[in-house]
Amino acid sequence: MKKKHIKSATPFDGVAWVTGASSGLGREVALCLVRRGWRVVVTARNLEKLEELKQKADKAYGKLIIKQGDVSNAETMRSIVEDIEKNHGGLGLVILNAGIYQPMGGDDLQLNVFQKTFDVNFNGVLHGLLPAIEVMRPRGRGQIAIVSSVAGYRGLPNATAYGATKAAL
Repeated sequence: MKKKHIKSATPFDGVAWVTGASSGLGREVALCLVRRGWRVVVTARNLEKLEELKQKADKAYGKLIIKQGDVSNAETMRSIVEDIEKNHGGLGLVILNAGIYQPMGGDDLQLNVFQKTFDVNFNGVLHGLLPAIEVMRPRGRGQIAIVSSVAGYRGLPNATAYGATKAAL
């Protein structure tokens, strides 16, 4: 059986989309991509932080495009994918990174913390993943990365809900 070579996505493959880009890993990944020449659509709930990111990226080789949105809203994520396809050249790379951490130990379990954490960390990935696959599949190309955590392999103190969502990913 012949091995199929999978090449890495390049800026010529389309637009990169990074969720959770207002801070942390998502912000740094978005900056790295735009500096390498990608057109990068960034998504987060905090529009002010996305605007700050855009200012920081303005002198970069690529281009940063802001789309405010909450990954826990499936329609918003579908709408963002549709906008990328219609107005920005189509998806070539997707990095589903958005996540939240709400401290909670095993001795103080709260259903609302589990629900909110799963809505963002797990369902939020599905809300971006499914529409991204729908538009990439017909083209037969594109790459998707899902950001998890070591907490998914081995629990961390006070990360009961967080660890469960990262293990699910």
